[in-house]
Amino acid sequence: SASRSYDENRSGRSFSYVCKGPAETFNVTRILLPGRPVEVIAGGVPCDYTWDEGSRTCYLRFPNDPDGVPVEIRW
Repeated sequence: SASRSYDENRSGRSFSYVCKGPAETFNVTRILLPGRPVEVIAGGVPCDYTWDEGSRTCYLRFPNDPDGVPVEIRW
């Protein structure tokens, strides 16, 4: 990840965390998940992502914020 992650929470069908990174840069993260996401939200808005079935990872890219960006992934 191109940020620091805090407050990680996992439930049966979701994973959420807050990431903090330098202003005017993009966060780039690849996360191992148990299944293909049905929804990814970063900073309260839908986030573009790509899913790699072979590695079962989700690739995210969105603007960083030093105050933190809440991210929620549901599968």
